[in-house]
Amino acid sequence: MSLINKMLQDLDARGGGDQPALQQQELKAVPAQERDRRPMLYGGAALGVLVIAAAGWYGWQQWQVHKAPAGPVPKVVDNRIPDRPRFQEPPRPVATQADSAASKAGTGPATAAAEVAPVAAVPA
Repeated sequence: MSLINKMLQDLDARGGGDQPALQQQELKAVPAQERDRRPMLYGGAALGVLVIAAAGWYGWQQWQVHKAPAGPVPKVVDNRIPDRPRFQEPPRPVATQADSAASKAGTGPATAAAEVAPVAAVPA
C-alpha cells in the first residue's frame, strides 16, 4: 500500500494528477466530414451562379423577341432556272372569217402570215 501511495505522490509532484483527465476531455477530434464541406459549398455556389446566368440570358432573349416591332415580311425571291425559255415567241393570230375570205382573194394579212416560215425553237 505504501508503494501505491508513493507512486501517487510522484505523479502529483510531476503534475499528472487530475490535469490529464481534464486535457483529454478538452481535446476533440474533428470528423473528416466537416473538413470536406468547403469544395461542396464552392461547387453549389458556382452552380447557382450558372443557373441564374442562364435564366437571365433566356429572359433577355425572350424580352428582345417580344420587344422588336413587327415589320414587313421579306419577299422570297425564286431563283430557280425555269424549264421554259424566258422570251417565247408570241402566239400566231387566229384566222377569222374575214381573213379567210381575203385569203381566197389573195390579199390581206392572212397571206402575209402564211408566207412567213415558222421560226425554229431556241435551245434552252
